[in-house]
Amino acid sequence: MFLATVYFWPRYLSEILGEQSPWISYLYTYGLGVLFFAFTTFWIFFSPSRNPKKRKQDTFWLFVLCGTLIYGMALHGFWIWFAVSYPFKG
Repeated sequence: MFLATVYFWPRYLSEILGEQSPWISYLYTYGLGVLFFAFTTFWIFFSPSRNPKKRKQDTFWLFVLCGTLIYGMALHGFWIWFAVSYPFKG
């Protein structure tokens, strides 16, 4: 499943957005990254071997991790948008 996603995801993006779009690498990187992040976080946080009392304590850090990921994605997306919208004329 993961190999099929790695193979078909960039082809789908380049077909939809066009090969010259600056958003292809952004969507490819964060699309696969969020998928991997969500899978591993879910696996670690909800594994049956974890203590349920410890899970409540770690909920704060789960939100910190997710918030940091979203903040980083937004900042990177804004940076790409800014670079494309206002090119350097130096």
